[in-house]
Amino acid sequence: GSTIRMSSASRVGVASGARSQRSREKGAPTAQLTVIEVSDFQCPYCRQFYENTYRAFHSAYVKTGRVKMVFIHFPLPIHAQAMSASKAAACAGAQGKFWEMHDRLFATQREWSGQADAVQRFARLAAELRLDPAAYRDCVENDRTSALIINDVMQASGAGITGTPAFVINNRIIPIIQCYAPTSA
Repeated sequence: GSTIRMSSASRVGVASGARSQRSREKGAPTAQLTVIEVSDFQCPYCRQFYENTYRAFHSAYVKTGRVKMVFIHFPLPIHAQAMSASKAAACAGAQGKFWEMHDRLFATQREWSGQADAVQRFARLAAELRLDPAAYRDCVENDRTSALIINDVMQASGAGITGTPAFVINNRIIPIIQCYAPTSA
């Protein structure tokens, strides 16, 4: 079957894209197992994984060096704020705070999910994380990380992933209850 690889294409781009790429990988680089989380920040099932499983998984496996975890952006078109949320996380990642923004986005999803435009809410989260405001704004407004996010979507789609969350473990896609992208007939 198809797999998702952290290809050289996903590592190429402007400096903020390269820093963002590295910041969404955590755990020991030499870990025997890599878990790739394919996720959408606006997906309620992704939030449920974050609330119910992520912290325990992180403590038991990632912090102990047994697992390397990688986040792949898969903003679904059915979620109006998902792409903006991915940009916020990737731009936070450009300043080394991807996982902190990841946590805040999922923790506050109910607050911003229904908004017509959540970009200002994301900027407030960036301020709470003490990101450089000018660099964050430049990153978001000038789409500095869009190529990384689009590459993620292409890799995940190419591997046969159609919904979130999905996990790739040892090159096998492990789907669970998911939000799905609409399919064309």
